Parts: sequence; C-alpha cells; structure tokens
Amino acid sequence: MMTAPHIILGDRPLELPISKANKGFYVQILTKIDDQLRAMLSHHCKVLVFRVDLHLHNQSSDNQVMTTFIKRYRKRLQKGLGLSRVGYVWCREQDKANKHHYHLAVMVDGNKHQRAGKLISLIKYYWDELHIGKTSVLKKCYVIVRRDNEEAYQLAFGRICYLAKVYSKSPSQRNASANDYEGSRIKHKEAT
Repeated sequence: MMTAPHIILGDRPLELPISKANKGFYVQILTKIDDQLRAMLSHHCKVLVFRVDLHLHNQSSDNQVMTTFIKRYRKRLQKGLGLSRVGYVWCREQDKANKHHYHLAVMVDGNKHQRAGKLISLIKYYWDELHIGKTSVLKKCYVIVRRDNEEAYQLAFGRICYLAKVYSKSPSQRNASANDYEGSRIKHKEAT
C-alpha cells in the first residue's frame, strides 16, 4: 500500500493524487497501470487513454461478467476497428452500496483514435447488451499521451490511478478466487 504523494515506477517518478479517505493506493495496481501504459507506448507513438465506470443491477461474487464484457469489447475493437492492441485495467469496488461496480481504463493506438466517443459508445452498447447495468462517463475522461511527453503521461496516470485506491476494495464481498483488479498483458516492444 502506498500513501506517499509520489511513487517511482521503473525510472519514472509519478505524482499521486490525495487518495479517498487518505487510505492510499495498492502498489500492484499502480504497477499494472504503468506497465500497460508503457507497453502501449512502446508500440505506438501516441496512445488514447480513457476511463469509464460500469455499474451493475445485481451483486455478483465473481467477475465473470467483466471477463465476458472485456472479451467481446476487445474483439470488436480489434476486428471491427482494426486496433491491433487494446490495453486495459479494471478494478472491482464496493463502498456502502449493496452491489459492486467496476472502473475501467482503456488504452488504444492514438494514431487511429484521437477521441474516445466512439469507443465509449461501444462500451455502452456491449454493457447494455449483457443487460447487467449502466455506464457512467467522467467529463474529462480521456487524454492523448505521446511517447516522450512526461506531462501527458503524468496526467493520464493521475486520472487512472484512481483504480488503485485502497478505499472501497472489499474482499469480503466476493469469492476468494475473484480478483479486485485485472489488466491486459501487452508485452513491451523490444528496442531496435
């Protein structure tokens, strides 16, 4: 758990926002976010990063609904929109409500998509298709990160590190085998 105002991941010092209730952030989730964003930037000179929230109508003790959703969504982006890579990190949370929700950060080739509108519309379509809940979109939900732009990297990381907050992660509300988070496994491109 990280409660300091910054963290060093790899060789990059990153600022962290004040966490909810000052409970800090899970380092392993911060590391996953950084790893996948770096991996995407190793393949693409710019990456579109956006975040949405996915709410459920009914409580579930596992994450099968998210697994199914991600599989369908990625397939649509890869086959329908020609995106060779789709990076993502999601987390499961439950605060005082009687059912959990998910936060999802998606990363795609910023040369093919400079805005998130169409990609978010597809999220809404596939989430609704599963008849399981509703989506929420933040006002400033996306940012373009160029490979050598540390300021944009920090902005994107700062927006999506919310997924790593300790507050509202509740292992007692899920099966022991169900994770609080998951992410893509994009491999870093070897330097040539």
